[in-house]
Amino acid sequence: MSSSAPPVPHADSRSAGASLLPSIGGCDIARPLHTPSPAGSRLGRVLVPGALVIAVLLAGLPLLPVETPPFFDYPNHLARVDAIARLGSDPLLSANFRLSSFLLPNVLSDLVLLAFQAVAGPYAAGRLLVFLTIALTVAGIALLGRAAHGRWSPWAILAALFATNEMVFWGFLNYNLGLALLFFGLALWLRLAERPAWQRLLAGVAVGVLIFLAHLVAFGLYAVGCVMLELGRAWHHRQESFESVVRRLGLAVAQVLPVLVLHVAASPAGGLPLDIRFDISAWGKFSPFFRVLSSGNPEADRAMLLAALGLAALGLLLRRARLDLGLTLAALAYAGLVLVLPYAALGSFFLDSRIAAAVALTAIAALGPGRLGRPGTAIACLVLLGLVAWRSAVLTADWREQASSIAEARAAFSVLPEGAVLASASARPFELGDWRATRYTKPTHEHTAAYAAIDRHVVLPNLYAKAGQNPLVFTPALPELLPLAGNPIPRVFDEAGLRRFVGEVASVARAAGVARPPFAGAYAVVWHRPCTSWPADLPVRFAACGRDFALVEVPADAADAIAQTAPNTTSR
Repeated sequence: MSSSAPPVPHADSRSAGASLLPSIGGCDIARPLHTPSPAGSRLGRVLVPGALVIAVLLAGLPLLPVETPPFFDYPNHLARVDAIARLGSDPLLSANFRLSSFLLPNVLSDLVLLAFQAVAGPYAAGRLLVFLTIALTVAGIALLGRAAHGRWSPWAILAALFATNEMVFWGFLNYNLGLALLFFGLALWLRLAERPAWQRLLAGVAVGVLIFLAHLVAFGLYAVGCVMLELGRAWHHRQESFESVVRRLGLAVAQVLPVLVLHVAASPAGGLPLDIRFDISAWGKFSPFFRVLSSGNPEADRAMLLAALGLAALGLLLRRARLDLGLTLAALAYAGLVLVLPYAALGSFFLDSRIAAAVALTAIAALGPGRLGRPGTAIACLVLLGLVAWRSAVLTADWREQASSIAEARAAFSVLPEGAVLASASARPFELGDWRATRYTKPTHEHTAAYAAIDRHVVLPNLYAKAGQNPLVFTPALPELLPLAGNPIPRVFDEAGLRRFVGEVASVARAAGVARPPFAGAYAVVWHRPCTSWPADLPVRFAACGRDFALVEVPADAADAIAQTAPNTTSR
């Protein structure tokens, strides 16, 4: 190699002079040694990073034309942070909510949103956070791949495709942010591989605290990932003593212990009941892998997933891509966690299925550049960017359509007086989807009412504000609000269910004047039940009627009237 070649990264020094391991299934499991030519190195410094920047911009394009991305939990995140920002200046909020500890494994997105909201407002802050998460995910995968392979990999462009994965559409902002930070943490762990143990330990604890504040599952994945990377390194350094391998593995485990102690001793989340629930069905365990790109457009999602898998398989078969052993082990370990973990614990759900996104992204990081050369690298970048652009175009059209339905609801909320109570219910079941898609109802209005808390400063009983889980805690001034505070929102499949729900809202309306400060009335919005399908004798006043919802004011005397009237099938 020419003397003008750049310095070899630390990853190269771990196995200098070593060749590839034997092929497995026709695919190369690469050692971390890659010493590109000067021309190839210059190309990697310009072409691949430039393509990654373009990929991030393409992935973020669907956010530009919409104010409200159609993500499931997303509205509640924005409304909770807006409530935190206004808590000291709004007497009604301070009478029904209190601020708790921020030392929680589900709080980092709240902190980021608070910072963004101070300068950009709640809606722009939300989109900025989503774009930041996409950018961090792609950057984290690119840096992790570079730390493992010694140079930039064009395959990292695939991260922009999977950065808008199923968990993004669930609106799990904290988990998605934690996942992005996870890849930065693993990249740092590799970069510090030859540093003194105390430096690696301090860096690991610092990164672990940050990931912990984002999400506990992401923190667990970080711990598992570091161990898998060390096992991969141990294989490449088989000549080292057994004691050396044990010490390195012990360090990977030791870095997470201070964070666990902090969690148990100081975080309110440490006192949450485990409440473990398993779903061991084939659908529960394997469908997340098929739905990893689920956006509600199953045909396009499936085509893009098959295209990504096909390109990766072709690259491996033609030796245009290589797999890093440590990252491959990490992806396999994550896949195993999907199969063995519960779907719910500590009041959080989909713990197992959400890890499928981590499997896909870690597998992308494991893909390193093989025998591509200058033209091959350019072609790979163009093809992969085309795939990202295709997904971006599909999502842009889809989000625009759904945004119009959300805008209709927000326009209806304009009739609400500030300081009112707004309860929300749905006439459709909670949708979990099938093997092809997460949901088919678009948009899902499970939490659309949260936008009224931002726009009209109403009190929303079922805002995510739970002790031990969120920094904002719902402490209702009226006990009548508690039956309306559940999540998912109440279901009103028939007339009897609708009457029960309206009766609960009527109880709040009757007690509204007792609260201090009093509420400015009680309102209910029922999704997927328009005004024309309501019983004629139900004592409510229609405040707004949408294509697929009804917003009603419930008077204080409605409770007695509902109790006295028999179910009636007459509609108006």
